[in-house]
Amino acid sequence: GALYRAGALTRRDAEVLLCCTIGSGPAFVVSAVGAMMLHSASSGAVLLASLLAGNLVCGLAAGLLLPAGDEAAPGAAAAPPGGGFVEAVRTSVQSMLTLCGFVVFFAFAAEVFLPEGADAAARWLVCLPLEVTNACAAAAGSGTPLRLYACCASLSAMGASVFFQVRSLVPDGVRLWPLAASRIVHLPVSLACARLLLRLFPAAAPAAAPARLWMPPDAATAVFLMLCVVLPCFPHLRRAENRV
Repeated sequence: GALYRAGALTRRDAEVLLCCTIGSGPAFVVSAVGAMMLHSASSGAVLLASLLAGNLVCGLAAGLLLPAGDEAAPGAAAAPPGGGFVEAVRTSVQSMLTLCGFVVFFAFAAEVFLPEGADAAARWLVCLPLEVTNACAAAAGSGTPLRLYACCASLSAMGASVFFQVRSLVPDGVRLWPLAASRIVHLPVSLACARLLLRLFPAAAPAAAPARLWMPPDAATAVFLMLCVVLPCFPHLRRAENRV
């Protein structure tokens, strides 16, 4: 988004990069999904490698298939110079709050649509098109031998929450339909890579223990203290910006 606003990328280039770069980060895939939900960091590494392989294939396919256009980039004047450390922290907090807002909204929507007493399979089917974290949690909690593949499918599909997060960060001139279309290729490629890696490294299969779907107390305390420090400062930064 920043490169497009600065005029360094055309719309087509930005859309190709979206197909190649959008996805869950290593901390979430390996630590949250792998270590916490599947009780196997090795499973998280398999998931991460499979998703990255899917991203590379989708990026190459988008580069070959998207027609070359003459859409001009906005120009460097559209991107004001950065404000250093304070600006970086302020924009990071804004972005995190925006992303978390979409996660909370779609997680709530999933709970609304879930029938009472739904099992893990029904929960996964409802959460899959909406929010990736709850979809992975439902897949991991199912206890089936296919739970790693279900998590891989959840991370590949991403859900509506991720698409709205991308929309909030990327300029309106950049279209999201190439990213949505790339999921048709990404899903089978990532699943095939996960199957191949599990054949090569059978020890990376998920642990048999039930998935732990809550945050450890030390991590929860650290996040709570961080929010107590950051959130009260946010309105102050906005008022300071208005005065300037």
